[in-house]
Formats: sequence, C-alpha cells, structure tokens
Amino acid sequence: MEKVLNVKNIIGGQFTCEDAILLKSKISNNNDAVVLDFTGIDEVPTTFFYNLFSDLLYTEDRNKSFQHIKVKNLSDIYNYNRVVQGTAIM
Repeated sequence: MEKVLNVKNIIGGQFTCEDAILLKSKISNNNDAVVLDFTGIDEVPTTFFYNLFSDLLYTEDRNKSFQHIKVKNLSDIYNYNRVVQGTAIM
C-alpha cells in the first residue's frame, strides 16, 4: 500500500534542514511505499535530503532503501538525486 505524505502539511513551508527529523519518523521502519509530496515547496536543499535519508544511506543498501521511497511535485529533482544516487551523478 502506498502512503502519500504531504511535506508542507507535516513540516510547513518555511522549514530548516533539521525539520527532516519530523519526516524521518514517518518513513523509517516502514516497508510500505512512501511518496513524499512537495506541493507548495519551492526549494529543498541537499542538506535537507541528507538529514532525512542519512540513516538509510549508512545502514541499508542504497538501491533497496529507495525502492519504496518516491517523490512528487519536487520543483528541482537534482538535490534529491544527488543524495539518493550519490554525489558523483552526471
């Protein structure tokens, strides 16, 4: 079952990188598919995604971890991909 999380409703439109902790609790230990909906949010820095996904990156296989996490309505996917796929992406 897919669970859609509206990021703005959870952490607000004016957030800091540390606010990723609020989302982290919603996606951790969840084998269900999770969709992070960034509707209404203009920019999301790389550091936000790093804070959100750092535990997954260091404790799980990168590809396996992100099979169940998707994003939508993200204005610039580059910062997300940079964290999820690694900083050496082309």
